[in-house]
Amino acid sequence: MAQTPITNFINNFDGGARSNLFEIEISSPGLTLAGNSAQGGALKVFAKASEVPSTTLGTIPVNYMGRVVNIPGDRTYNDWTVTILADEGMLMRAAFEDWNLQFNSHFENRPVTADAGLGHMNLLRNSTAKVTLLKRDHTPSLGWTLRHIWCEDVQSVAVSYDNNDGIAEFQVTFKYHGLDRA
Repeated sequence: MAQTPITNFINNFDGGARSNLFEIEISSPGLTLAGNSAQGGALKVFAKASEVPSTTLGTIPVNYMGRVVNIPGDRTYNDWTVTILADEGMLMRAAFEDWNLQFNSHFENRPVTADAGLGHMNLLRNSTAKVTLLKRDHTPSLGWTLRHIWCEDVQSVAVSYDNNDGIAEFQVTFKYHGLDRA
């Protein structure tokens, strides 16, 4: 009996990656949770949603003999946003606010780190985030490490008397300057 396209697909497809099986870990010397270094500066985030970070390789158009030849240009990294489930004490949100504060304080308009120049660059150099996709048995499948990461925006938490059956959440938007596949 000849195989139909559907049979061929079923016989060769492994079931696919599940978009709801992932974990996110952010590491930085300046990232603390409840006043204590979160596992040596590493924090597993209670993420509701995110994405595998994107990268874009720019184009340099070069005109040659009446044609445009596209040459690969500079790589850019788009912002990376994570939707985080808020814990009852808002400790995770406070950790991101405090980490952000170390780069620039609210009132003094300067880094809060001990050595403002080198300290804040050291913080940037040693800050990473890792997005790992998991297999259905919850073992790691493939991961990406974002290098030189910092949180640009810790967004608001919506509160409402109308929302009886929901967990508060907030988004954090990050900038980064490198991406490795792990």
